[in-house]
Amino acid sequence: MRYYTEEIRNGAYEIGAPTDHVEAITGQKPESFESITRRYLNDPSLIHPKLAKGTKAQALAFAVRMMLTRPLDFDQWERERGYPILEEAKLAHDSKDWRKAAENKKLLLMPTTTLS
Repeated sequence: MRYYTEEIRNGAYEIGAPTDHVEAITGQKPESFESITRRYLNDPSLIHPKLAKGTKAQALAFAVRMMLTRPLDFDQWERERGYPILEEAKLAHDSKDWRKAAENKKLLLMPTTTLS
């Protein structure tokens, strides 16, 4: 999660965008942002089971609670889930190979290896 948000903050997903990667991987065209938004607006429980449609006052109260909530401690979150703690993670946008592939709208996947 920490690395994904860092990539977003640094514009990694803007490089070479838009792409056809969703269709190439899934065989289906991606949904529009509008259709995804409508689905979650119509059924907020898809985001979280306790989330429901409410009034504007409830939405405002929810927004205030979110703003007053302490930021997530990524180290603790990852430790609790048994995630490996990466000492010197190299993010996609820092990789020359990844950048070159992204600029050319290519997926840079890990090479496959065969066991001897």
